[in-house]
Amino acid sequence: MTRLAAVSSPSSSPPAAWQLDDVVRQLRNVRDKHNRDHLAERGVHELPSPDAIARIVENLRASLFPVHFGLPELTDQSVDYYVGHTLDGTLRSLSEQIRRCLVLPGSSNEAV
Repeated sequence: MTRLAAVSSPSSSPPAAWQLDDVVRQLRNVRDKHNRDHLAERGVHELPSPDAIARIVENLRASLFPVHFGLPELTDQSVDYYVGHTLDGTLRSLSEQIRRCLVLPGSSNEAV
């Protein structure tokens, strides 16, 4: 079993490998482009569902900490299946919520 790197305290800065500045900048660029391209269509695009976002966060928490937040009947034999199954459905839901509010360049859902 591999050892996880020591987790820093919540108040410390994130590791440089996460490149959060780049991620935030790229997300802002996508939002800005989307807003410019769809200025005339305000109010027409779909919004992410608050209920779906709440379920996504709950499922991510359950996937990360299945013993504490997963199903009560999980066993050593079923926990990996549960985590994989939960992550698969959660990532599909997250993708759908992102699709609802952002049309990314080159995607099959690109605005006409």
